[in-house]
Amino acid sequence: MMKAVEIVLSESSHRLCMWHISNHAKQHLASRFVNAEFKAQFNKCFYGCESEIEFESSWATMIENFKLQDHAWLKGLYELCVIQHYEKKAKEFHQIELNQDFQCKNGAPNKVNGRGILKHASNVYTLAMFKRFKEELMDCKSLNCVEFSNIKNISLYHVTEDG
Repeated sequence: MMKAVEIVLSESSHRLCMWHISNHAKQHLASRFVNAEFKAQFNKCFYGCESEIEFESSWATMIENFKLQDHAWLKGLYELCVIQHYEKKAKEFHQIELNQDFQCKNGAPNKVNGRGILKHASNVYTLAMFKRFKEELMDCKSLNCVEFSNIKNISLYHVTEDG
């Protein structure tokens, strides 16, 4: 099926569904599914986890408790799940970057007056990063720096915050 999807619908990708995973698991792990504990742990991995961390923990527990480290089908399933998750997150991050680039090119930071460091930052940072940079820069203005030692080109400063 995966090869057919790649050939006929080159812009698409085949995804695993829970029905597919469940049916194949019963075939590849038939001897394990008679064990109620295994069945409960397997189902927890795919139906009972609400976060990636919880899934990883449940998966590792299942693999270790039932000594499935060398089970080829489970290894392949895990790799497919990880790859699909990675691709999904990569697309999400790419979309966020595109949105930030658009905001940066069409947003307020580009209208910063002057020639200083803020002007430069407004031209090279995304809107979100520019705001963080500006906040840090403004916080630095409330600091007093007094040099109290200079030995062999190494200067030491005493830094205090105003107020």
